[in-house]
Amino acid sequence: MEGKSIIEYFLEKRSVTGNWGIFSYYLKEVKGMDEKRIDILKKVGDKIADYIKKTDNTKRLFAIETAKSYESLRSVFLKITKDMIANDLDRPLFTTDEFLYALFPEGALTWKETRDILLFRIYEKLFNYLKGKKQVIEENEEVENG
Repeated sequence: MEGKSIIEYFLEKRSVTGNWGIFSYYLKEVKGMDEKRIDILKKVGDKIADYIKKTDNTKRLFAIETAKSYESLRSVFLKITKDMIANDLDRPLFTTDEFLYALFPEGALTWKETRDILLFRIYEKLFNYLKGKKQVIEENEEVENG
């Protein structure tokens, strides 16, 4: 098990284990992640959560969750950014520097880790909101598994 990430165990069945404080401590102390990167990932996760709540667009959340490749995850980020522009939301999802140096510092090699960290933060922030969307979640699962 040496060297194996346990990030996936913090996030199971659209629920988080622990909280951001514990999770970010693991990222910093065990994974050796730079604190600036952790802060940017938190900020981007918060922006995605706020966007989902403001637009009531849970489909984008499930698109992130089910992304099967680096390219498909980038595509979801592009769609969210376009949605944010169309809905006149404040700022872009992330800057070019944040994309290159915090979200994907090793390019496609870190895409799953980035996705899982963002999902942890998004599900933590949207926990109560998503409880009220149980039917929508079940419908999305049927489409995904259908």
